[in-house]
Amino acid sequence: MEFLSTIIGAGYPIYKTYLLLELPSKRSQLLPKAFQLRNEEHKSIEEERRRLMAYWCVYGCVTAAESILGRFLSWVPFYSTSKIVFWLWLLNPRTQGAAFIYASYISPFLSDHKAAINNFLEKLVQFTTRQPLVLNAWALVKSLIDKLPKGDVEAPGSDADTKKSK
Repeated sequence: MEFLSTIIGAGYPIYKTYLLLELPSKRSQLLPKAFQLRNEEHKSIEEERRRLMAYWCVYGCVTAAESILGRFLSWVPFYSTSKIVFWLWLLNPRTQGAAFIYASYISPFLSDHKAAINNFLEKLVQFTTRQPLVLNAWALVKSLIDKLPKGDVEAPGSDADTKKSK
């Protein structure tokens, strides 16, 4: 069930993103009928890209939440099945689930916390691009490597180690 969820949740959107980026004139020929928009519902490629970007934002949030709560969610009955239905709801152009979640929850949250996020990212870039930091980190790694046992030392519990103790 998890495999099917991954195919629907990531595989199809990856392929659809490819179609939107690489083959905009042929995308309607390659998409399944259920996910094609009718002629009267035709939207521009830019609108379709925006809808897909909203989906990827929601997908990223769900994936991040799963990485934190995964052990607990695995105990929820029918979680994988529910997730498949959720991916289909998000992806379907008629339900516009991803656009709804993005506009209702993700965009307002990110807008409210934009300054704090930008501040954090700036500090992170400054922290990681300092030359002394990189040199000190490398010196620490090198000193730890130098402390590792050299060639003639046997691993604890190995045959040679047990013969020495006898």
